[in-house]
Formats: sequence, structure tokens, C-alpha cells
Amino acid sequence: MRFAFKTSAWTASLTELGAGALLVLGLLTPLAAAGVIGTMVVALVTNHLRNGFFIFRPGEGYEYVLTLMAAGFGLACVGSGRYSLDHVVEIFDPPSVTGLLIAVIGGFGGAALLLATCWRPLRDRTT
Repeated sequence: MRFAFKTSAWTASLTELGAGALLVLGLLTPLAAAGVIGTMVVALVTNHLRNGFFIFRPGEGYEYVLTLMAAGFGLACVGSGRYSLDHVVEIFDPPSVTGLLIAVIGGFGGAALLLATCWRPLRDRTT
């Protein structure tokens, strides 16, 4: 259990840092969007979904997580724009369906892989 928790925590932390840096630079935007989407899917499944919609509820709801996922989808769809490294080096510029597919498949696939290998829900011990 300890190994799975450490692996999940390190993976989430490094993905958040890497995706954030790529988004700031406007580099490999679909890959960065996949990182955002994947991290938020894991957060949604492991913590926020059971707490209801609104973020101000006890345990924090999933409203903000869905907002960040939508932002990831949006960035994958519209691209990083004219003042980005993607535009300068002509990667994923103009945005395309390929970029959206990278974000969706990478995000949900990465989240599914992490959840399958590292997440073990707590068992109800009241019964």
C-alpha cells in the first residue's frame, strides 16, 4: 500500500509541475492538456466525486475539478495561440483533431493506468 501511495503522489506531483510548465511555455499543448485532464480525472475519482458538486462542501466537491478538466479540453481544442513555442516551432499549430485526441486519450488513459496500478479504495469496515 505504501509503495502505491508514494508512486501515485510522485506521479501526480510531477505531472502537475510538467504540465504547468508546458502550458506556461505554450509547448506541446495537447500533451500538457492531457496531464491536466489525467490529474483531474484521478482527483475526481479518488476524492472529489463522493463529496457532491460544490467545492465549498465538506471534503471539497467536484465543481472545480470539472472546470479544470474543461479548461484542458478547451486548450487542446484551440491550441496555445500565436505567442507560444508551439507556434514558433510549428508543432500543433494550427490546432487539430490530433491534438484533441492526444489530450483525451493521454489524459483518460494515463488516469486509468494510474488508478489501476496504484489506487486501492478504502474498505468499509462497519459490516
